[in-house]
Amino acid sequence: MSLLDQASWSGLEDVVRFLLANGIDPNNSTHDSGYKSLMFAAIAGHQGICQLLLDYGAHVYSTNAIGKTAAEMAAFVGLF
Repeated sequence: MSLLDQASWSGLEDVVRFLLANGIDPNNSTHDSGYKSLMFAAIAGHQGICQLLLDYGAHVYSTNAIGKTAAEMAAFVGLF
C-alpha cells in the first residue's frame, strides 16, 4: 500500500492534497489486488478525498483484480 493509498484509506485529506499537489499520480498503485487510492477512499466513505483524487485525474473506471470499480466497491459495502 502506497503512502497515498494509506492516506486515502485513513481519511487524511491534507496529506492526500499535499501528495497530489507535489506530483504523486493518483492512478499509480502497488497494491497486490490492484486497488487504487480512489478505491480505498471510496470504501472508507471519504467523499472529499474521492473528489480530490478525481480532480487530480484518478481514473473512475479503473478496476481491481476482480474487475470492480471504486463506485462498485463503495456500493457493495453500503456507502454512497
